Amino acid sequence: MFFLKEIQYLINNIKTTSISLDMSVCDECLKEMRDFKNKRYLYSFINCTCGPRYTIIENIPYDRVNISMKKFKMC
Repeated sequence: MFFLKEIQYLINNIKTTSISLDMSVCDECLKEMRDFKNKRYLYSFINCTCGPRYTIIENIPYDRVNISMKKFKMC
């Protein structure tokens, strides 16, 4: 079952969006992580690009500058 949680931020005005609760990593992402030919091989911060991740978002829109992973180098 897929759940959504609505979050709001007050920054000059109210911004609202729906962010999916974190789910386990999908099979496709695990396949990439386990493929030694893939640039994400054994990458410890792998997460699905299947949508926004609730635990890392700090603001909206869901862009790199608004998530907790912004300090890490992109793979």
